[in-house]
Amino acid sequence: MSPYIQARLCEAISALLEDEDKESRARLSNFAHCLFVLDLYKNEIAPGLLEELHTIVNDYVETGDEGQLTFRLAEFSEKEQAELAERLLSIYINISGGNLVF
Repeated sequence: MSPYIQARLCEAISALLEDEDKESRARLSNFAHCLFVLDLYKNEIAPGLLEELHTIVNDYVETGDEGQLTFRLAEFSEKEQAELAERLLSIYINISGGNLVF
């Protein structure tokens, strides 16, 4: 995986792992933008990895009639929130070679 793709993947995941105090709509826009860019380079990314990120979007994001994105985190139990963070951190660690620098 090229350093550019690695950085974009980490950027996408970091967008969802930011502090909850930040506007969730901005985080989702950043995540959606990163996924769009990554889809353009899908031949350089392990298929399972990109699929997992899209699955996370499908599981945890609601798309409105006009295309607006809403992060459903407030609806989740603490266990579900922890599972999401664990999934994202696991992907991040694998991509970044074990580094947890955001």
